[in-house]
Amino acid sequence: MSGSANRLFDKDKLKKRLPLALLAGAAPSLMFFFFGIVETYLFNREEFMFSFGDFGLQITLISLASWAAVTLLILLLPDTASRILTGVSVWITVMGFIQSMFLNGSGSLGKDTDSAASNSSVVINSAIWIAAGIVIIGAAIMMKKMQFLKPVFIIALIMIVVMLLTSCVTGLTSSDRESANTETEKPVAEDTESDTEKDETKDEDDRIYLTTDGLTEVSSKNIVIFLIDRFDINNYNEASGNDPELFAGLDGFTCFTDNVSLYSRTYPAITTMITGIDNDFSGSAESYFENAYVNSPFLKDLKKNGYSIKLYLQDYYCYRDAAPLVGIADNTAHSRESIVTDRTALIGKLISLSAYKYLPVAFKGNINISSASFTGIVTPAGSGELYEVNDPVVCGKIINDGLTLDSNEKSYTFIHLSGCHSPYNMDENANPAEESSAEAQLRGCMKMIYSYIGDMKKLGVYDDATIVITGDHPSAISDFIYPAEPRLTALFVKPAGSSGDKLKYSSAQVSQENFIPTLVKSAGIETDNEYGRSYFEVPEGETVTRYHKFELSIDSNKVNQLVIHEVTGDGTDFSNWRISEFIDIGALYK
Repeated sequence: MSGSANRLFDKDKLKKRLPLALLAGAAPSLMFFFFGIVETYLFNREEFMFSFGDFGLQITLISLASWAAVTLLILLLPDTASRILTGVSVWITVMGFIQSMFLNGSGSLGKDTDSAASNSSVVINSAIWIAAGIVIIGAAIMMKKMQFLKPVFIIALIMIVVMLLTSCVTGLTSSDRESANTETEKPVAEDTESDTEKDETKDEDDRIYLTTDGLTEVSSKNIVIFLIDRFDINNYNEASGNDPELFAGLDGFTCFTDNVSLYSRTYPAITTMITGIDNDFSGSAESYFENAYVNSPFLKDLKKNGYSIKLYLQDYYCYRDAAPLVGIADNTAHSRESIVTDRTALIGKLISLSAYKYLPVAFKGNINISSASFTGIVTPAGSGELYEVNDPVVCGKIINDGLTLDSNEKSYTFIHLSGCHSPYNMDENANPAEESSAEAQLRGCMKMIYSYIGDMKKLGVYDDATIVITGDHPSAISDFIYPAEPRLTALFVKPAGSSGDKLKYSSAQVSQENFIPTLVKSAGIETDNEYGRSYFEVPEGETVTRYHKFELSIDSNKVNQLVIHEVTGDGTDFSNWRISEFIDIGALYK
């Protein structure tokens, strides 16, 4: 009988090895393949369109298989190798737990997982892992001589498993409690004369979402917004520096080089842009969305002026359920359930999320994962196709299908693109790509925009169109560090009646405050509201005070602050950026 078989079937040796082997196999397997996934799902349930039943059995089987494989290896390997593997298992489990609890920063999916870590944080984090590895693996090797180490390992692993289980139970109870609170804390819409209508056909179990309907249609008179996510002025400078002709063909546009966005992240930046209503973070995201969309003076003015409103937005960050948009947006649909189109990909993405949570900082850069990574894997089973921020699909459809005229006289179209934000899955020709970059994806977006503009010209609707190409926010560089340089967002605007001119440039000190006024005045929207000055009414050389709300992540407990920057004068000079206020807001994505 071989040595491995002797170790496996020798009752005395098996009795000594089995308890620790079972725990050393169970702890990392359950942590990475079960508890980590379940905890992430429970604490971010609103971000996902799928249920536990769509992945629960699969991750259970994977974690049990990993548990069995690691346990068998520990039992079958020679003594020294077995102790080393046990040490590695304990090391990964202990440090993975410590990493997730104390060393990661924000654990919310709302934080982009591709944010670059500083070199110092990588070095410090790696040093902690290496030092712990030397101590724990060394202790495992010495375990035969120092018998007291074995119960220490056993107790440590049991404690971690119990704490992971407790966290999952907490996530289950807190998500149920939040669901109940959401039902009882619905915002009260203002009593207005809005001609928007309630959706009387919506069933309590329905989910309403925004579709792709009308994406390739334009009207006789158009307001079109191309929202390129995270379109920082540095992205513009880099791309135009490499290709001076990339933006030069924007016929009738003006490039504003000193534009300050209101927020530093997509939530609530895009909703504030569309509605003109800010978020005081006193309630849930869902309550904010409902209040903003239902009570927006601008959206009401669009409807009163006969505009068809088409909003192509990313769910979760721009709406939780599109019910408030029924009667406002013309591209809504109902669904009672979602369909998982690729279960293998779903499981892979969930494992990647778990790995991102537990691995050292040095490895996180290789894991490009966020809630947006589930695009195309899960879709509502409704009457319309869910609009997803998937650039190769969206840009490809617009380029390949071309634009057609619809039956509406006026349209307001807002198209949210990934652009300078991950995932980078589109090349400069607007084709799908496994690996790309922010610049290549931006170039692909511009190819689509030029195609869109060309089709508008062919249809004879370009001259009278109001078109804006901009970002929702600049690059944060890091969500955990105060800005140390200007945070400006790229901005190109074509007012109605402007065409046949080369791209112009303006250094006027503008901001998101001028966004809606520009649309109103350019399109000639009749209104009783006073919206303020348009971009073109801010003269170059005038000193203007503007505001940027940097959404700072503080720690792993989802503690966040709004760091209000007051920008007085030239925004390209960081000496003009002054922190005027700190506002504690707790969980950002609540």
